[in-house]
Amino acid sequence: AVEERVQRLKSLCLDAPDPVIYIEPFGYDQPLGAIQSHNNTGLDASHPLARTLMAMAQEFLESDKQVLLIVGDPSSGKTVFVRQLERELWGEYTGSDDPIPILVNLPEFGNTATDVLGQVLKSKGFHSEHTQLLRRNKRQFILICDGYDEAQVQGNIYNQNRFNRDGQWIVKLIIVCRSDKIGRDSDSRFQLEVDNRYSPKKLDQFQRVAIASFTLRQIRGYIERYVEKQLQVVVQQSFGVGQDVVQHRPSEVPLTSESSRVWNVQHYMERLADIPNLMELVKNPYILSFIMELLPKTMSSTEQQTLGRLTEYGFRTACMEYLKNLVVEIFTKQGGGPVVEYSYLRHKNTSPWKAKFFGPDPETRLLQESVPLINSGSFYRFAHPSLLQYLYSLAVFDPNGCDDGDSGDYGNSGNGNPTGGCILSSSNLEDLKRDKQGLVSTSSPGSLKERGQALEREQTLGKGRHWRKDTSWELSTLQIA
Repeated sequence: AVEERVQRLKSLCLDAPDPVIYIEPFGYDQPLGAIQSHNNTGLDASHPLARTLMAMAQEFLESDKQVLLIVGDPSSGKTVFVRQLERELWGEYTGSDDPIPILVNLPEFGNTATDVLGQVLKSKGFHSEHTQLLRRNKRQFILICDGYDEAQVQGNIYNQNRFNRDGQWIVKLIIVCRSDKIGRDSDSRFQLEVDNRYSPKKLDQFQRVAIASFTLRQIRGYIERYVEKQLQVVVQQSFGVGQDVVQHRPSEVPLTSESSRVWNVQHYMERLADIPNLMELVKNPYILSFIMELLPKTMSSTEQQTLGRLTEYGFRTACMEYLKNLVVEIFTKQGGGPVVEYSYLRHKNTSPWKAKFFGPDPETRLLQESVPLINSGSFYRFAHPSLLQYLYSLAVFDPNGCDDGDSGDYGNSGNGNPTGGCILSSSNLEDLKRDKQGLVSTSSPGSLKERGQALEREQTLGKGRHWRKDTSWELSTLQIA
């Protein structure tokens, strides 16, 4: 029954999803009594003295030493490491002859001076008879204590719990703590004492290591894993493609407008190098993790220049002209179908009109992301069907615009006039007039085509001022910019 509960602990650990990206950290031995509140700026993983932290932990477990203290700067990856260590130790566990790894968050237990291991086992569902049996049978444990600096521990956990003494728990103790919480006399809180208080401390059974900061190679490795996970999420949401395809057969990953927008590794590395001092900051794993989220939301110099040109021209005007040109193409190329499918590789040559509105050009992307379009995978549609109809009526006649035949299309007009206008050319407008069936159904009263014809009649009668009044909410309604 006891071993069944141990196996259950193993399953809970190994079956739990681990969303954190794990990059093998490095560490180095620190002399006893060392004070280094910012140790990560001293040595990084490329230093000759640095070794993988996992290898150092395994060496400790195979040695006669009893206490391992791991120190690191805030957010240097201490918790991520001990979670990975627990997973690997459980992966090696085969039965009662192997030590039982237990990861504990010390702040969850108020009293760490009295039978802390018994408290942990009880919290994990072990009854008192189970814990007594484990102790009598001298089962070995690897107790990994996280959050030492947050637990306000008083005294020496190892000595207070009398680990490895007659009738007590057989334990290898690993403690992780922030380096700025370690003073010159702090090692006494971790060193072992013998039963005779006049005997010297067992210094040879205590080891202290510090986590080294990330190198450029580790940063790149993290970014590679991050990009892989981002692409996996996008592709799974769009096509249900599994992780194995993304990781091992990337050529089979379907390209969509969303997947093509996932930054590649080189893009991230270039942006990190472009921003002064940022590469030094991301040597800290936690800072690196949230910088990865923020970087795609920042603008490159090219994007900033594009925004500057659009702002100089009139950003709202450019957005309105983008929208009106888009609805014209929707009605002329796909009969008014409200959903546009666009994938860069599939449509860049076969449907150039789609690339004009959804392609990778910086100006196109900036405009597309600034207007009320909803993107789902490789499909685009307006936030509300009424927007498509309203914008099509503006394409037929824009009351805020120009004289007949003068197009204010951004990027196409010769004079760069930022005013609106009739996006449809005279020939296209005549084609619509001659099309008796129309591009939209006229089976219901007040249909889109009838509204367009009414607008034309008003223009002919010189009542443009009336229509200007009725549509004066154009920009304030769309709230573009």
